[in-house]
Amino acid sequence: LREQSARMAGHNFETSQTLAYWRSAFLVHQHNTSERSYVISSRVLSPQLWNTDWPHNDEGLLSHYVSDGATMISLTGQEYRDIFPVWNWRRIPGTTLRELPNDPTGRVRLMGPSHGHAVSSDGHFGITAMRYDREGVSGNKAWFFIDDGMVALGNDLRLSQPGVLFTTLDQSNYQGQTELTLAADLNVDHVYQLDQLQGDLESVYHGGTAYFMERMRGNIGVLETGTQHGNWHRINRSLPVAPVEKRVFTLGLRHLNPATGPATYHYAVFPGISREEWLRSIPHWRNRAIYRVIENSNKVQAIGRTNNVGDTLFFLAVFWEAKALQDSAGLRLSPDRPVSLIWHYDATTNQFSLSASSMDKTVHVVSVTINRKLQCQECSNFDERQTVIRFVLPGGSELGKTVVNAGVVND
Repeated sequence: LREQSARMAGHNFETSQTLAYWRSAFLVHQHNTSERSYVISSRVLSPQLWNTDWPHNDEGLLSHYVSDGATMISLTGQEYRDIFPVWNWRRIPGTTLRELPNDPTGRVRLMGPSHGHAVSSDGHFGITAMRYDREGVSGNKAWFFIDDGMVALGNDLRLSQPGVLFTTLDQSNYQGQTELTLAADLNVDHVYQLDQLQGDLESVYHGGTAYFMERMRGNIGVLETGTQHGNWHRINRSLPVAPVEKRVFTLGLRHLNPATGPATYHYAVFPGISREEWLRSIPHWRNRAIYRVIENSNKVQAIGRTNNVGDTLFFLAVFWEAKALQDSAGLRLSPDRPVSLIWHYDATTNQFSLSASSMDKTVHVVSVTINRKLQCQECSNFDERQTVIRFVLPGGSELGKTVVNAGVVND
């Protein structure tokens, strides 16, 4: 509230932080500098929480999926203003749902599945993740929050019956001309100004936000910017039935044949950049210079980044199973339990931090072996090139809280 008051008063308030509200299965990633300003939030299902409130007083009638991986992307606060009467409630940003023409029906309120989830942050970077299982749709979904924005990975996405799955990147108010590039074009100068397309999308720029999608078999990029119709009465019976129409920007991935073979996706959202910055970032995206996907499987989902001398600057991973994982610079993390991990290294000071949060919320002691000589309070060095860091994860009212160990790299 203090920050918002400062902005309204015209003061330059710079802060960047990632806050994990583990009890609420909710994360807020805020980046506010003189160069860029944006906020992204993420909400996942948790077995400790109801997904939403009951639709009392005939309100919230279409809130079935508001916690199923929902991500809100905001630069101005106007992106979703008054959009809800015309919203496609099966295309909430961040969700992967069966594509159907009608509004959601059936039970609105339920507890999340107990297959594992994470809401974790070291204050700078963040992770949300869940093993999704609802209404015949299942799979692993993870979101990683870095300075540039958000990276989303999906794996082993299945549909138990014939049909099509749809992953929504965004559904927000239309904010002017949409521009895009196609994966088949090797020349970055091939920029198209289109309002609608179904095909091999690589990147889309709209309203100061750039969206990138990796080309994957069985996925079709979908861009729509048409007028959508609805009324307030469909979501709240006490509100008018008068028709409402708004032009809406929708971007997503259609996954074909998920009943016969699992679907996979990888996309990134970089808010608060100019058109010129978007164009300059396209070759960096293609060369994996911004970050690199280390693995996207049903065992691990992870991203990382190295500098030009081979230091791993960050390594964000969701370990659905205990296993060893090594990045392109040779840094290897080996947890002995399912866990989410955030490695953050400052090459100028040689300091590191490793943050951990349990995935199943029943394990309270996790040991992580790292092929580096590290010095910290919970570090045990077995040789010159191997350190074990022990995490004691809290229970009770702090169940799910991130634990941070920090120290110095002695390589």
